[in-house]
This record gives sequence, C-alpha cells and structure tokens, in this order.
Amino acid sequence: MRRTLVFALLVCLLPCLAAAEVRDRIVAQVNGEIITLYDLNRQLAPMLERFNPSHGQVEDEKIGALRRQLLDRLIDDILLEQEAARLTLTVTELELENQMRKIRTENRLSEEEFERQLSLQGMSLDDYRKKLRKDILKYRLIGAMVRRKVVVTKEDIQKYYDAHMGEYGVEQDVHLGLIILRPGSSAEELRQRIVSGELSFADAAKAASIGPGASAGGDIGRLKWDEIAPDWKKALRDLKPGEISQPISVNETYEALLLLQSRGEGERKPLSEVEDQIRDILLEPKYEQQFAEYMHRLRAKAIIENKL
Repeated sequence: MRRTLVFALLVCLLPCLAAAEVRDRIVAQVNGEIITLYDLNRQLAPMLERFNPSHGQVEDEKIGALRRQLLDRLIDDILLEQEAARLTLTVTELELENQMRKIRTENRLSEEEFERQLSLQGMSLDDYRKKLRKDILKYRLIGAMVRRKVVVTKEDIQKYYDAHMGEYGVEQDVHLGLIILRPGSSAEELRQRIVSGELSFADAAKAASIGPGASAGGDIGRLKWDEIAPDWKKALRDLKPGEISQPISVNETYEALLLLQSRGEGERKPLSEVEDQIRDILLEPKYEQQFAEYMHRLRAKAIIENKL
C-alpha cells in the first residue's frame, strides 16, 4: 500500500516538476554567468501588454522575435557589467544617493512616495539601488569607451542647420493627423494599405483609431513644433506634407501613425539657440554606430551560449 502511494505521488508530481523546469531553464550563459527563462519572461511581461491575449501565428512570431531581441539586450547588459568590473569601475554610496535624490526631485516625489511607486512596480528600494548602481556603471563605461569617440564638428552643425531651415522657425507649427491602434493591431500593415491607396488616412482613422480626433479622420489640428514629443519630431523630421510616418510607440503599449498635413514656418532661429539641439540629433546615429561596434568587440572575445 505504501509503495503504491509513493508511486502515485511521483506520478502526480512529475508534470509539476517538468513545468517548473520549463519555466526556469537556462536560456543563455555569458562567460559563465547565466540567464534563466524566468529572468527573461519577467522582463518581457510588461511588453506583452501591447499584444492581443488571443493572438494568432503572426503575433506569436512577433513575440518570439521580441523575446530574442530582449535576450540579446540582457546578454549585452551582462557583458557591460563584466567589463565595468574588469576595469574596476565603482560607484560610491554618495554618488548613488545623489542620483536617487535627483530622480526623486525631477519626479517631485518624497522618499515615501518614491518607495510606494517602486512597490507598485514590484520592486523594493534595495532592488532599485542595485539596478541604479549597475546603470550608473554602464553609463560610465559607455562614456569612457564609446561617447568620447563620437565627434560632431561645427561644420557638421552648420550644414545641418542650412539644410533644415524650415525646422527652426520661432512659431513653426505642424498640422497633423493621428491614428492610435488597439493593442494587437499592426500599424505597419495599416500604413501599407494607406500608402498603396487601398484606404485613406481619414477612413483608417475613423475605422481603427482609439486616439483623439478619430471621428474627424484623425485630424488633431495644428501643434507648435517646440511642444511636440522628441519621438514625434524624429518621426516627422524628414516627412513632406501628405506623407505618413513609420509606426511609433505610444507608452510602450500602443502603435501609432502620424500624417503630416502641412508645415508652417516662422522667423528663423539663430544657430546659437539651436546648436545643442542639432548636435544631439547628429550625435545619435554616430553614437549608435560606435556602440554597436564596441558591443561587437565585447561579444567577439566573450564565451556566449545562447540556448533560446
């Protein structure tokens, strides 16, 4: 009887043990340091909110691609942490406290409110301190190894300024159309239908948009350029009137499309007022290229085993 009972318990436990193994198997090793499926899925969870719970094969493929991209990012994070340790980079307690105080001040939060916000995100203060310390170390490492190699000259800035005169009007504004899609909808597929002439932007907005101005064909009126979010500016910068932007993310949950209906130009701002802004625009692609080359070198000399 006892042997039968033990056997029955083992039979019942086997599926649970198998499920636990699947949930927490190793998906990658980086110079001996492991990343588990549990770690990966915990990072992935907030990103999955943009997908329809009853997603089909196309969205399964998108989620798979997103999971692989996220794993690559986690591998890069470990490589950067290991390199910072090799170079004996450190962050003092005073630096950590000053950075936390700066973050609380910028967000207008007391210490109690700050800890409450962390708790709502499932993170303790100690966990946040560890994460912030790692982020500061990575930023310091990237600054030393990447940013110092990126240069934008005065000539580069002048050339860009001359080529984008219309963008630097004092009262420049843009007349925009906006489509914000429900989670699970593909902005790229809708964009292709509009660009091909199968569907007008206005009809698409009326049928699919959950954003402001949907009933008016997505028309959200005229907005001052200086008041537009940086990612919107980036999407609109090279568009001509009548063109539609590439898909942009809204709150990391929704996908959206912008239609540039017209662009109004005001009096031109002097270069001195916009020099720093232009420098940031020109630095971004140069920085991304240098960072990609640096990570390629780190990966080349590392022992990485990707099991996903």
